[in-house]
Amino acid sequence: MAKLDPRIVTAIQSFNPTRASPAWHGAPTHLGLLRGVSAKLAGQKPWKKCHCVWQVAMHIAFWENSVANKLSGPTLRFPYRFVPFWSSPPVPLTEQQWKADLALARENHLRLLDIVRNYDPLALDKRPKGVQKRLAIQFIHGIAEHNLYHGAQIKMIKKAVAAMQ
Repeated sequence: MAKLDPRIVTAIQSFNPTRASPAWHGAPTHLGLLRGVSAKLAGQKPWKKCHCVWQVAMHIAFWENSVANKLSGPTLRFPYRFVPFWSSPPVPLTEQQWKADLALARENHLRLLDIVRNYDPLALDKRPKGVQKRLAIQFIHGIAEHNLYHGAQIKMIKKAVAAMQ
């Protein structure tokens, strides 16, 4: 395997840390935070104007899909529409639907990871085709920061829901 650009390595460490290559922040990924979450917990809002875990997880998956499409060319449509970006979970959110949505989140994450790992280092400081304002490296680091931010939200929502039980 070719040596990765150091900027790609740091982004990957942030949005897909491993034991061999841990992130500096020490936090689990959003996917790690979703392990063991039931459909009931995923669809539950701790407060009326708060988001639920499902909304945050699908928001992350939506943007991972969007960045992957920007870096590789639009290839995959996302099954949920987010305008502004918070959609409501299917009511009731069944275990079957939640498992399917978790699989969708994992699939989008792994697809993005593969695209980032294989991204041409000479193209990092260029705009992806069809993009006018951002460089590829900005998308790559931006999605890493985005996932960290929303991973913290997932953790807080889980704690708030557990405290209300």
